[in-house]
Amino acid sequence: MQRIAPKLAAVAAVAMGLGGCGPGEWEPDALATLVGVDGVHAFYQWQAYGQTEAISSLWMVDLSTGESRKLRDVAVWDYPLAAGDYFVFTQYEEVEPGVSTDVLYGAQISTGEEFVIWRTDPDQWIYSSFLDGTAVAILLDDSRLVVYDLPTRTVVRELDAPRDALGLSACSAGRALFPLESDSDPTCSRAVLLDTSTGELLEIPPARPDEALPEPGSIPEGENYAWEWFGLSPTWVVTAQTTYLYDDDAGEMRQGVWAYNLLAQTWKHVADSEGLDMTGLLPHGGLAYVGGVSDTHVLVEYLSTAGLRVKGRLELIELDTGDVTVVNRYTWSMSALGSMGAQLHGRRVYWIEWNDKLPDTLVIWDMDTQQRREVLLGHPE
Repeated sequence: MQRIAPKLAAVAAVAMGLGGCGPGEWEPDALATLVGVDGVHAFYQWQAYGQTEAISSLWMVDLSTGESRKLRDVAVWDYPLAAGDYFVFTQYEEVEPGVSTDVLYGAQISTGEEFVIWRTDPDQWIYSSFLDGTAVAILLDDSRLVVYDLPTRTVVRELDAPRDALGLSACSAGRALFPLESDSDPTCSRAVLLDTSTGELLEIPPARPDEALPEPGSIPEGENYAWEWFGLSPTWVVTAQTTYLYDDDAGEMRQGVWAYNLLAQTWKHVADSEGLDMTGLLPHGGLAYVGGVSDTHVLVEYLSTAGLRVKGRLELIELDTGDVTVVNRYTWSMSALGSMGAQLHGRRVYWIEWNDKLPDTLVIWDMDTQQRREVLLGHPE
């Protein structure tokens, strides 16, 4: 998926004035963003911002040897997808002066072959895309869901997505999860699960049907707001929710995690955030982000922001018991960089830590030993 949370890294790089390099030059303070993990390799995007242009490339690192290699240049606004022997990226192509089209490309790493997955009409655009094994799920702006098989280079299915869907939130084991627009009396966690083989829809009821929450969206000063992020595994639909409730001049931020068991078809409240130290931070900069869901655990990243300063915490939560393990805490600002955009794969947690003086580092945290291993990431010379 073209995730929002990891892309905050690139936005922050611009805002913080990182990458004071000239046009077309790479500097050590360019930021790496984790875009995929498959247990054998990790994939990351390098981005640097100069005075007049920004440049970007997709890289792969071998998790056993630590060897990094560049796969190709990609658009700086793109968020490529990668796992196994394939990666996917998007380009704009001009078909006539002033008219362009979105083109989604696939590439096979072992052969170097690149191929077109989907080319939009000039008046159409790609809303989002996900990798699900060797399949790519593509949501178009006309509410069509296209499923493309990478090994055979074929479109295997076109389906109608729910018309009131807010987007495509997750894909797992041949199912696509769509959050739905809120009703006039809004509640969180209203979603639909689409089986991409049969087209069958399963409605996911609200996690808290009796508790109306403020509408998600913009966060004007002095108003309530709500934000949630979905994750999906073959067994669970998980939502991490953030609400901020104003009371006169004071405010209260609440963050929690709920999980829907697809077999039992019931919700359970999994955990509440212990709360970040908000000292010196504006009250309306909270976000709870799902970094991955397995059949036993969910990885949640809690962020609080104020201007150029971010505080964050990674929590690994056991879905059956609600037991919480704090994997990492960090703070980053103009003078001290941290991490953002972690992913869960198998029994390991992966994230990239930034440093303004050293090469960025991939951290691999083992769930069984609760120990971390670090891999220095290669970057353009």
